[in-house]
Amino acid sequence: MNSPATYAEWAACCDRLLNTDADDDILAAMEGGHLEWTSGVAERITRRIYEVFDHKLKALAEEFHRDAAHSHGHETLLANSLLDIRKKLVPLARLAAMPAFPEVVRQSLKQSLLQFVERTQASLESSARTDRTGRLLDIVRRNRICLSEISALPRSGGQSDPHVPATSGTKQPRRVILT
Repeated sequence: MNSPATYAEWAACCDRLLNTDADDDILAAMEGGHLEWTSGVAERITRRIYEVFDHKLKALAEEFHRDAAHSHGHETLLANSLLDIRKKLVPLARLAAMPAFPEVVRQSLKQSLLQFVERTQASLESSARTDRTGRLLDIVRRNRICLSEISALPRSGGQSDPHVPATSGTKQPRRVILT
């Protein structure tokens, strides 16, 4: 697939994202694309991007809710659902960081994604607290839906997540020494 350069090509990419599951190929092409952000084009393509983003996010939330409900508290199925949503958030993080978009659009999409992830994680932890054994809460915390592409994004107010270990530019978390 060729990288989009015109509004029509960008709109076609948006349509493909809405109607297919081949996100990686489409996103790769979009990441190499460019677009003149003139006044008429900017509003229309921004509206299309938000439409795609919202549609994908809602579909992902519905799928996760369905999968989590079908797990009926089974630990392995719940962990798989959590890992699956984390994996499926990666294309949305890529869309939110699209280089062809103006900074204000990228920041808005990233903020929406961060809010979704934070609300979902908080809701999962709150629901898991009702389990008397504490095993569900442990599973939810060990399989956080926050992914590195999203966690690395600046948070509102500049605060970091206390449950995610800090990293020093590597993929390995720093050791925490308890005294």
